[in-house]
Amino acid sequence: MRRGTIFIIVFVAIAAALVAATTLLRSQPPVEIDVAVDPLAEPWLRAAALEFNTSSVTVGVGRPVRVNVIAAPGMQILNEPWSSNNPPDGWIPAWSAFAAAIRMSVSLNTEALSLARTPLIWMRDASDDSPISALSWDGVQEAAASNRINIAFSAPSQSVQGFAVLLSGAAEFHGSAVLTDQQLNDSAMRQWLLPVIECVPNFNTISTDVGQFVAGPRGRNVDVAIGPESQWLTSLSVLARTYTPEFAYPDYPVMFDFPYITLSSAQTTDDERAASQAFAAFLLSDAQQAALETHGLRPASGEPAATSEVFAGAEQYGILRQLPVNQAIQLPQPSAINGLRQWVINNGG
Repeated sequence: MRRGTIFIIVFVAIAAALVAATTLLRSQPPVEIDVAVDPLAEPWLRAAALEFNTSSVTVGVGRPVRVNVIAAPGMQILNEPWSSNNPPDGWIPAWSAFAAAIRMSVSLNTEALSLARTPLIWMRDASDDSPISALSWDGVQEAAASNRINIAFSAPSQSVQGFAVLLSGAAEFHGSAVLTDQQLNDSAMRQWLLPVIECVPNFNTISTDVGQFVAGPRGRNVDVAIGPESQWLTSLSVLARTYTPEFAYPDYPVMFDFPYITLSSAQTTDDERAASQAFAAFLLSDAQQAALETHGLRPASGEPAATSEVFAGAEQYGILRQLPVNQAIQLPQPSAINGLRQWVINNGG
């Protein structure tokens, strides 16, 4: 057999093998993973998942990955932690400190300490004669204790951001960002917070998006509100039509930091774990970090760019592109958190 003929036969065989291998890889069943996310970051994550699912990422022997996004409010997980029978593959809680207080019977591995950030901040209408002397915890508590003002924030028993309001107040009362069980159970602190809770007319009418609520028709009688910065930013264009918004940052910040956690049980496969890790890495890519701004969120590290239209446009109202360096609030054991939550439920929150 001539050398040229042999070469052609070998070339054809290699080409056929490559085609067969490519066909085999393309026919591999996808790895589908469920990623649970707190509603505070859900719009960003859904948009990111759509891009990821068309990005041809594969794991194992060339299996494509598909991400399904599930909304999972933090208080819902606190009430019913995932068991080894039904965990999602990935979890993005709003606040790592709160998530650490939830005990689960599954293995947890933190892939990213933070995917995004947004702090809890105050808002009031600067165009009216405000009954509040200062846009701070002392100013709000003083007005709540001596006058009947209208305050808005999400129900503490129903949302992590609402519960974080109480923790922000507790830190202010005790003058410490490091909260202990004893401090959260302190009766004097709870009595100090009670007028603030009582000045919320009806928690049932306030959605988990306090910015959207205040910007809507039912929020027009609100004197002061507190909620995540991202919610104020995404509602600012509507809010500014009715109010002259003024924002301020508490001295003891609650920083929602959105960690990415892979959950594993005995049924979790290596491909599912790898898929979860690949999605976490994708969310930290430059493109997805840049997309956070559209949803009012800050990047995982650093601050928004000086050219950021979202943050630059809000600076006139008190939004800060560069945040002050303050110690973030740290939480104690779950028993104290549950105790404070039960107290607020008993008092209408």
